[in-house]
Amino acid sequence: MDLQTWKKFAVLQWVLTFLLVGPGCAAIMLILFRTSWWSAVLLYGVWYYYDRDTPRRGGRRVNWVRRWGLWRRMAEYFPVKLHPTCELDPKENYVLGYHPHGVLSTGAFLNFATEATEFSRKFPGITPYLSVLDGHFDFPLYREYFMCSGVISVRKRRRKTAGGQLVCVIPGGAVEALDSHPGTVYRVHLRNKLGFVRLAMQTGSSLVPCFSFGEIDLFNQPAARCGRGHGLLPFAKPINTVVGAPIKVEKNYEPTDEQARDLLNRYISDLELLFCANKAKYIGTDARLEIV
Repeated sequence: MDLQTWKKFAVLQWVLTFLLVGPGCAAIMLILFRTSWWSAVLLYGVWYYYDRDTPRRGGRRVNWVRRWGLWRRMAEYFPVKLHPTCELDPKENYVLGYHPHGVLSTGAFLNFATEATEFSRKFPGITPYLSVLDGHFDFPLYREYFMCSGVISVRKRRRKTAGGQLVCVIPGGAVEALDSHPGTVYRVHLRNKLGFVRLAMQTGSSLVPCFSFGEIDLFNQPAARCGRGHGLLPFAKPINTVVGAPIKVEKNYEPTDEQARDLLNRYISDLELLFCANKAKYIGTDARLEIV
């Protein structure tokens, strides 16, 4: 297998895993339950119930999985690159907002759920977590594999933690995914997204704006509704993820709507500055950011 084919395989297995492996694992468990393997399925069911809150308690990362060469080949296919604009203090905790969502949040996965772009070297002492919807952890077996990369539930329970933790949140969600069109106009759904801001305030974590140039270029929108670029492969378009400077946040267990909105407005201002400062380098001077 030549290198380019290997890169395509790496991307294809990820797309198929995202689309099919979860439901496939559930179907396999149901089939096995009707065979002589029913007792093994039952035992796993007991384990599943006992372990059901793990995705909300920090997950179960396996660094060996995060460092697979498979992820590096996948990152090289586009390519995906991570660009820090400043250092992050490992004594502090961070909530990073990732924009835009794109169709499959490819850059978010490769940058924060794997070591494909050398996150640990670029941000020494920081442990990243990628937060996703709870539904990803409903599928048996698939949830175990998915958690290995350091992925956690977006409903992660707040608790006291040591410094050096970074939680990546993708506020735009499914609505923003459907609003992702290749080109120079980036529509980011953010003005009413107070949840990740409240999380930062309630935990006293610094807010970090992050913009991923090229994330919207991987799929044509009509095909994107089916999760496809050309065939099942996304387009090989570069993704440049720029991590901005953190905004210091004071801990506030019960922030008011006004306090949360004031912080969100400051965050939006910093995100716009980050976009304008980097667009010429990574996408072109005619690129435009629309925050809705």
